[in-house]
Amino acid sequence: MRLQQQALIGRADLALTACRRDFVDDTGRRLVAGRGLRGLIGTHDRTAVARRIVRDGGNPVGEPGSVLFRREHFDAVGGFDGRLRFPMDLDLWLRLLDHGDFHGMADSLAAFRIRPGSLSGRAGRAEYAEQRSYTRRIGGVRAVDRAVSSVNAPASRLRRQGLFLLAGHYARQP
Repeated sequence: MRLQQQALIGRADLALTACRRDFVDDTGRRLVAGRGLRGLIGTHDRTAVARRIVRDGGNPVGEPGSVLFRREHFDAVGGFDGRLRFPMDLDLWLRLLDHGDFHGMADSLAAFRIRPGSLSGRAGRAEYAEQRSYTRRIGGVRAVDRAVSSVNAPASRLRRQGLFLLAGHYARQP
């Protein structure tokens, strides 16, 4: 977080910074290193981030543990929208980007715990349908971005589900 904090302090034009993260299991065993931010390393405006989110079909920015933003922007946008469940993070990231640019850091500075029983691990059709519905409403993207999403979204979902299966496999090992 210190590197992300320095980036925000040093650049008043930034509203949001994120880092890559390692995915770990319940014991802290690294399952995958340095994931996330595909196409988002460096500084990008809101439109570029929105296009990447739509094209990815998942959450290319990352979970709250790998993201840092300014408190005044969080307060100005009203925080997380409790009406949303699965795309709650994406919604907040995009609203924060109304206050400045995004900066993706290539370093893996955070970890995301993969647990089969977690909200993400239990995600099923309803949660993915909510995310698809949300990404369809994101403005400022082109038709080609939405077309790419129709291919990438199922692959993104399968990659994520594969990580939870892997974590479950390691959890059953002696």
